[in-house]
Amino acid sequence: MQLLERNENIRIHHMGGMNSQKFKPPPGHSWEHPHQEFHANNSTQRDDVLNRLNNITLPYPILPKKVITVIGPESSGSTSLATTLAVAAGAILGNRMKGNLRAHDQPPSPPNPHVRHYRDRARTMDGQLEIQHLSLPWGFQCVELTGREIAVNVVDALVPEECFRYELAPSLQPIVAEQKFWQKGGATLEVARGPLTETEAQALQQCRDEAFISEQSNSSCGAKCGAGNYSGYALYPKRFFVNITSHIEWYLQRGVDVTVILSTRDRSISRRGKEKVHCKRQNFAQREDELAIELMKEGLRKYGAFGSIGRDRVIVSSYEALMSMKEEYLFGLYKQLGMNSTYVPSFADGNKKYVADANQANTDKNSSTAKRDISIQQPKSAVPDDDIPKDLILPKTLITVVGLKGSGSTFLSTTLSKVLSTDDSESRLQHISLPQGCDSNLNATTVDALVPELAASSYPGRFYLNITSHIQWHLTRGVDVKVVLVLRDKTITKKEKLRNQHCRASQEVANVEDVTGMKIMREAYQKYGGEENKVMIVSYEGLMQYKESYLFEIYNSLGIVSTYVPDFVDDNRMYVRGASLHKRGHADITNKMK
Repeated sequence: MQLLERNENIRIHHMGGMNSQKFKPPPGHSWEHPHQEFHANNSTQRDDVLNRLNNITLPYPILPKKVITVIGPESSGSTSLATTLAVAAGAILGNRMKGNLRAHDQPPSPPNPHVRHYRDRARTMDGQLEIQHLSLPWGFQCVELTGREIAVNVVDALVPEECFRYELAPSLQPIVAEQKFWQKGGATLEVARGPLTETEAQALQQCRDEAFISEQSNSSCGAKCGAGNYSGYALYPKRFFVNITSHIEWYLQRGVDVTVILSTRDRSISRRGKEKVHCKRQNFAQREDELAIELMKEGLRKYGAFGSIGRDRVIVSSYEALMSMKEEYLFGLYKQLGMNSTYVPSFADGNKKYVADANQANTDKNSSTAKRDISIQQPKSAVPDDDIPKDLILPKTLITVVGLKGSGSTFLSTTLSKVLSTDDSESRLQHISLPQGCDSNLNATTVDALVPELAASSYPGRFYLNITSHIQWHLTRGVDVKVVLVLRDKTITKKEKLRNQHCRASQEVANVEDVTGMKIMREAYQKYGGEENKVMIVSYEGLMQYKESYLFEIYNSLGIVSTYVPDFVDDNRMYVRGASLHKRGHADITNKMK
């Protein structure tokens, strides 16, 4: 947590860990009967409770075998994604997840009366898999009803719900405590309640025995360790962040297979949603957002596909890619998670209402679209004659960067061109837009392959590249080819294309071309994505949000060894209503390296 402790712009309170303070009851709480605290000298009371616990059989353990935690900043689309995964897994939805299902989506299997029910989580019928949803931060709004800002707290883990309580109301079920928070604001809740029910008592015992959450534990309780009658509960503040790295390690130490999905949505749009619902104070919302991104970047660096501590524990999921590629992208995520499902929800793009035409104040000569690296964009050749020796033409490895016009694919291809050695005759980099080129009639044909170096004929003036046949063509000739699909918010992509007057296409032509280009990309990803590992998706919004943490994963996936980091300037902000403005664009990276 040293990285976070250096953030001087925000108050951070660390909770949990071996040296956590034991929770003391808030003022007004009585520790006398009927709370029945377990005193060491009250052996008769303790033995009586333990005897009752031994006679209770639970349907399954507190800890599942596998946990999938969907995490994202507030208003990042994490709730929708978690709900989709829960339905696909056949899990019993928590109450809040149920509320996120649209009327025309298929509900999960009927609930089992013998299975525990949750709020923001979902469990499969056998209790083996749990889907968790967690926003960063989680809990009450960022200010009290009195107007006072709530301090930012960072905890170690999101523990099983049976072990979760709020520190201001540890005797209440969390959903009841949250309702009272809204009624009383920041006031300490004085709650008079009888003894623990048998179900609560047995769950609390499991929290101590299985999850090692107790005041005597030498390991982290996840948050503050409850004491006395509340030993077994992890006690959380009203609003908190979870450290993704320690969350993963908390579950791994307890033998649980855990995966974290980073729900990634355009940062400006996500923040607009946050400020409307969760935190209306812009400065505080911005600081919270920055902390959330730092936690997500740290988790990606340490437990991503090429993590420094462990691999494939953190997965980036793009809201914009999901809205563009729909089930093809979703099924790819299912495969990554080992889920065998064909469930497809309804897709409603929540970004569109936030997007407007570009702010003219930002469309100056330094804009990212004012300069292009033509040498990378334009194809150099067509398919050569078969009688030309292929070792003089074809490289051993080929990276083809593909995207719709205005998708940000030029930014990525320009970045990759800086890290690939120009003297390396065995590797080649291509960049192509869908469609590529221009002619006076806006007629675009489709070609089967884009071949580097020598040419026996020229390509049409305007054309699409069939990515699937492009891959097949090179594979049959012994070329290790990888295609990188760059995806950006589809509304912004189209506005960028029209603003820059690509081939002077009209709105109608742009719509048709984008549909055709997306169809080509979806087909290629369906056939060569996933296990085939020949097609990968890169999120423009992910690059702007996670920067070098995400970029280095791309490098590693492509077999590139480099620490080069370009300037990251988010051009999406030109199109998002209310977003902060900037004067520089991504094209600055080409100037910086000269």
